[in-house]
Amino acid sequence: MSHTRKYLKNTALSDLPEPKDGEEIVKAIALPGGNIVEVDCGNGGSTYIASIPAKFNKMIWISKGTFMIVRKAEQNETASSRVVGLVTSVLFEDQIKHLKERGLWPAAFSTPSRGEDLVERNPALLAEDDADGSEELLPDNPNRIGVQDTGSDSSDYEF
Repeated sequence: MSHTRKYLKNTALSDLPEPKDGEEIVKAIALPGGNIVEVDCGNGGSTYIASIPAKFNKMIWISKGTFMIVRKAEQNETASSRVVGLVTSVLFEDQIKHLKERGLWPAAFSTPSRGEDLVERNPALLAEDDADGSEELLPDNPNRIGVQDTGSDSSDYEF
């Protein structure tokens, strides 16, 4: 692996990027192909197309729901008139946490965690504290047959 690729990987994983002037935090909503991604700005359904630079090829993977920092491109900077922005960095969990602590995270993308979301949709999922003090947030799997305890001891079996 060349020095440039190693540097890109280390930078993407360890740096804490913040949006500068002309940049914004967006969420990927579609990947039509050809190193372009459709992004949502989070301000009431505003979407546009952004280009993924070639330096990210086979190094950083973008999927639906990935958060990124995108720089609005000048008209002569992009290959197509449909492409409005350029991806400058892809955000991972630690970087998102840093942006939330600094108050730079958009309110439109502030959603509850998975466990909080489950409880919010179905409060019956939140059970009383177990004996060890942990809370059960997930329901039983309906695809599994539950083991029923008949109350018999192991002494009932003869060997």
